[in-house]
Formats: sequence, C-alpha cells, structure tokens
Amino acid sequence: MQTGNREVLNRLDVVWRERNCSVVRGLLQELSLSWAQLVAHYGPEASKVCRLSIYVTGEDTEERRELAREVEKVLPGRLKTGRARFDEILENHTIELAKSESRQSVTLLTYCGGSNAKKTLREAKIRCDLLAAATGNEKHQMDFVAENFGPGA
Repeated sequence: MQTGNREVLNRLDVVWRERNCSVVRGLLQELSLSWAQLVAHYGPEASKVCRLSIYVTGEDTEERRELAREVEKVLPGRLKTGRARFDEILENHTIELAKSESRQSVTLLTYCGGSNAKKTLREAKIRCDLLAAATGNEKHQMDFVAENFGPGA
C-alpha cells in the first residue's frame, strides 16, 4: 500500500523450512513472544498482517511429533510437516493478488539456503511473473533476492 510518497507494508508472509527440530525448538520462545506482540497490536487481524508457516522436513520421529505439540500450544496451525511446495505457495500468492482490490503491489521474495531450492524458487518466481503478465496483472511485481550456503553455494 502507498501512503503519500512512501510504501507501507501490508502483510508479511514467512515460510520457514527447517530439517532440524532442535533449531525450531530453540527459536520457539522468541517466535511466540513476537507473535504475542503482533496479536497485542493488531488483535484478531494479526493473522492477516503476518502469516507464519514452519515446515519441518526431517523424518517423522517422536521428536517431530513432540515439537508439533509444543508449537501447537503457542503458534496454533503454524507447523507443517514435509516439504514446502514453494511453487504452489508463490502461485497462490500471485492469484490472491490478482483477485484483490489492489491494482499494484511489490512482493519481495527472499531466500537463504542451498542452491537447489534457490533454483526452484527462481523458476517458480518466473512462472508467477508470466502468470501475472498473462492475466493483465503485470503491476503486481515480484523481486527475488537470494543468499546461498551449503553445498553448491
């Protein structure tokens, strides 16, 4: 949204993909506190302002099931299991923008991780750009910034 000459953030979508349950567990308290601050400020609208999805991709173990119970207590509905389908997430985002009343938008897609997922995201972003152009929604722009680490970085 634009107010005067400045851009205003309408919504923040965070998709976190993590293999290791202990990493998620280590940040759970901080995430919970941050979420509580959002709810205190925005009330029931907090879920519209910030969408948080945590995908735990490790094997289905008792540790992962215990983590799911812990997350459900403080961040209900946020933990998913299995791989994040970035192509679906981005396509749904693009379709949602096209259906919205907003005539234009800028989406900043950031990624930090390995090169395989980066390539997948870049390809999905290009498909979404084509979808936006084909449906007359080219004023909904998506910028992609990536940082690599790990093998092939």
